[in-house]
Amino acid sequence: MKYNKILVIFISFALLATMTLFIFSRYIASTESVVSLETQVGDKIPGFVLDKITSTYPGVDLNSTKVIVFNFWASWCSPCVEELPSLIKLSKLLNQKITVIAISQDSDVSELNSFLKLYDLKTLENFSVVVDSEHYYSSQLGIDRLPETWIISSDHVLLKKVVGAIDWSSSDVVSYLKSLK
Repeated sequence: MKYNKILVIFISFALLATMTLFIFSRYIASTESVVSLETQVGDKIPGFVLDKITSTYPGVDLNSTKVIVFNFWASWCSPCVEELPSLIKLSKLLNQKITVIAISQDSDVSELNSFLKLYDLKTLENFSVVVDSEHYYSSQLGIDRLPETWIISSDHVLLKKVVGAIDWSSSDVVSYLKSLK
């Protein structure tokens, strides 16, 4: 009888330990895949992300010789809204040098469109808004805060990440972007 109790306790402990290891290994595997998706400065932007943008938004040209500015933002994000006019001004200042892709995290497209009517974006040939309401691009690229802006070379290498709002039309930023090839 005493032997049976010890055996039951031992088997229970072994099952519990096995389940714990299984769950822990699944957790480690899931966190490793998330970390591997985060794009770092110096990395090439994954082709499948660029292909999806250009196939969903045929007017967006990512194959030009221009520097690309990816801006992850949302109309409900106060710092993003404060930053937007300087991005628009930047796109006007460096029309021949850069392409701005504003990747919106808004889930309500009609609210986003109402917000965008406040700005005359249709006249800008180098400024496009991409809707990422399902967070496909942001999750694939490891974006977890807004606004976040990436400076990408014409050969699609990530040159710089900027987390938080800045004045994109400042002389320092404009000089930096002009210096890029």
